[in-house]
Amino acid sequence: MLCWGSAARALVIAADDASQAAYNDGWQVGDNGGSGFNAWTNIGNQSGTGSGGGFQANNNPNSQINSSGQSWGVFGNGGGVGQAFRPFASGSTLQVGWTFSLDMDNGLIDNGGTVGFGLQNSSSQNLAEFFFVGGDPSYKVNRSGGSVASGVPFTDQGLHLSFTLTSANSFSMSIDQLTDGLGTNVTNVTGNLITQSGGESVSQLRVFNANAGFNGVRDAFFNNLVISVVPEAPAVAFGGMICGVVGIACGFRAYRGRKIETALTTSNVDNPIE
Repeated sequence: MLCWGSAARALVIAADDASQAAYNDGWQVGDNGGSGFNAWTNIGNQSGTGSGGGFQANNNPNSQINSSGQSWGVFGNGGGVGQAFRPFASGSTLQVGWTFSLDMDNGLIDNGGTVGFGLQNSSSQNLAEFFFVGGDPSYKVNRSGGSVASGVPFTDQGLHLSFTLTSANSFSMSIDQLTDGLGTNVTNVTGNLITQSGGESVSQLRVFNANAGFNGVRDAFFNNLVISVVPEAPAVAFGGMICGVVGIACGFRAYRGRKIETALTTSNVDNPIE
C-alpha cells in the first residue's frame, strides 16, 4: 500500500513499528504489524551456540527510537548470535530510487561483539550491512570490496539509518546520530552492493546481535521500519504491481512525524559475523 508522506513529500510503501497491535503479546515468528512487509521469520539464535534471540522491549532506556515506549530487542551472549528477518512483501524488492530506513539503538558491546543490520537477497546473502564491533573506533558499512569505517563514533543514544538504492547495484546510506535530534548530525556513505550468487536484489532485512555480552545494557534495539520513494522516482510499483494510494495511516507511529529522508546513504557489506 502507498500513502502520501506530506511533510517529506514521499510515498510510504511499507511501514511498521513495535507499538502495532500485532506485538501486543510479544515479538514472535509470524507477527506482521504495519503494512507492506511479510511476517517476521527466524527470530532466535543463529547457530544454537550460547544464547541469542529477540524480544518485545518496553525497557529500552533510549526513548528516541521507541514508539509508545516499545521497540524490538535482540540479545546475544556466550558466543550466541541473536537475529530476526523481515522479508519485504511477496515477490517485491527494493527498486532504484527507493529508500529503506530504520532506527537502531545499541547498548554497550563487549570487545569483538557485533550488532547491526543487513539488507539481503532472497537467499539470505548480505548485499549491504551496517554494524559496530566492540573495541572499534566507529561504525562500519560493509559493501562491495569489504567494510569501510563510517567515522561515526560509538553512541548509545540511537541512530536513524536510511539506505537508498541509487542504481541497480549502488547505494547511498545516511547515518543520523540522534543525540542532538533528527537531521542535525548526519554522515553519508556510498558504495556498491556485494555481488552474490543469489543476485543483488534487496528483498529482506536482517537485524542481529552477535555476542555483544550479558545483561540488558548490551541488548540492541530496532524500530520504525519504512520503505519510501519520492514521487519523482520512476518506480512506484511495489513487486511489479501498482499499489493504490490508500489510507495506510499516514500518521504512522513508525516514523512518528519524522522527515523521511529523500537522500539515503547506502553501503554494501559482507557479513562481519559469519
